[in-house]
Amino acid sequence: METTGVLLRCPMYAYLEKELDNRFKLYRFWNFPQRKEFLSENGNSIRAVVGNASLGADAELIDALPNLEIVSSFSGGLDKIDLAKCREKGIRVTNTPDVLTGDIADLAIGLMLAVLRRICECDRHVRKGLWKMGSFELGLTTKFSGRTIGIIGLGRIGSAIAKRAEETRHIVNREAIDALGPEGVLINIGRGPHVDERVMVSALVEGRLAGAGLDVFENEPCVPEELFALDNVVLLPHVGSDTVETCKAMADLVISNLEAHFLNEPLLTPVKKEFLSENGNSIRAVVGNAFIGADAELIDTPPNLEIVSSFSVGLDKIDLAKCKEKGILVTNTPDVLTDDVADLAIGLMLSVLRKICVGDRHVRKGLWKMSSYKLTTKFSGKTIGIIGLGRIGSAIAKRAEGFDCQICYHSRTEKQNTSYKGSHVDEREMVLALVEGRLGGAGLDVFENEPNVPEELFGLDNVVLLPHVGSGTVETRKVMADLVLGNLEAHFLNKPLLTPVV
Repeated sequence: METTGVLLRCPMYAYLEKELDNRFKLYRFWNFPQRKEFLSENGNSIRAVVGNASLGADAELIDALPNLEIVSSFSGGLDKIDLAKCREKGIRVTNTPDVLTGDIADLAIGLMLAVLRRICECDRHVRKGLWKMGSFELGLTTKFSGRTIGIIGLGRIGSAIAKRAEETRHIVNREAIDALGPEGVLINIGRGPHVDERVMVSALVEGRLAGAGLDVFENEPCVPEELFALDNVVLLPHVGSDTVETCKAMADLVISNLEAHFLNEPLLTPVKKEFLSENGNSIRAVVGNAFIGADAELIDTPPNLEIVSSFSVGLDKIDLAKCKEKGILVTNTPDVLTDDVADLAIGLMLSVLRKICVGDRHVRKGLWKMSSYKLTTKFSGKTIGIIGLGRIGSAIAKRAEGFDCQICYHSRTEKQNTSYKGSHVDEREMVLALVEGRLGGAGLDVFENEPNVPEELFGLDNVVLLPHVGSGTVETRKVMADLVLGNLEAHFLNKPLLTPVV
């Protein structure tokens, strides 16, 4: 088939272009500015056109190629192909469905999480060193779990979206990080000291670890400065459970535990079961959190202290031995933040692998108009290692299974076809609603007039903007390219097409 003429509409994936060149007589349309002259001279030799979601085959091009037999789209979308003209002239059409479904569904979840949990904004907050200057000024975010999700079209992609302590210090050490290897991604939403931070930083800088999504650090709020320049790292200021709804539920638990104790009723979420007799009318309770709890000095100070209630799951800042010694009850707030932390873990994985925050900055800086965006890495089908398969670990595993991920864990116990969707949204009305606060946020990978993006969106931190990279992973583009090549070969060898449209 080396003499079979194939017209490639525009530069695409390098692998595809190389393989087309090896197997066919490839004409690169963009190399011929005088298009009409080129088609006049070479039109009879061209039997196939390869396009994508941006450039396909319109009626004019189809009519200019008298021997055209097939149009193959390097995309799931067919918007740029005149299907009626192809049908009229008996020209076959193929696309690349299915193989990009998982990626776009992954990215949809990533965008939802990035918008609701403000992942990119949090990342910038940390990178700018603002965390050291005070509390997280951006405030609480919004829960993802339990939301009602509206999906336009429940085809392949829509259906996939709908489916879907001291002894542990440095448990993630050099050996564990080396086991992850140069393609591994480390997500830490548990405790900063679980990871040997110095070893992790070294591995990231040296390329021995592919990426990291970090919500906790060893010496908070101090973050290793070497991480700030790495685009394969997503940094969050310890906001794993910081949503309005969850903090409300956590607060209710703290209050209910206090009320239960003082009414001599069973505690809702006890850490220790021993009760202490009342000894005084002064300070009888201490309320702390993950950062400030109750150390030995504080516990010894109020003689009538009966209970320490933590506005957190973590107990690191409470001297449990001293509490046990003095018979002081301790409670925390488990369960209610499980979904949020699990959601964020998935969001961080997607943010790291699909480089959501980098893509967002790419669009905001106007770089999309100047250059294409690099491919990222697939999330679906990955093997995920979880340290601790308790509530949160199990919730992460459950979510990851929706992405067809394999789960490995360490625990104390066993335990219709179109690519462009921008026109589905009234962009002007959406922008107005966002600016006026009538819409809480938006995650956008497609726009009405690409690559032109409404400039009003650039200043909004409740919006995540990506340069149409829904299926832009190395793995998926390789499979898409193979499908294009397979369809072309099948056609010219008079074999059934792999993914026929008409």
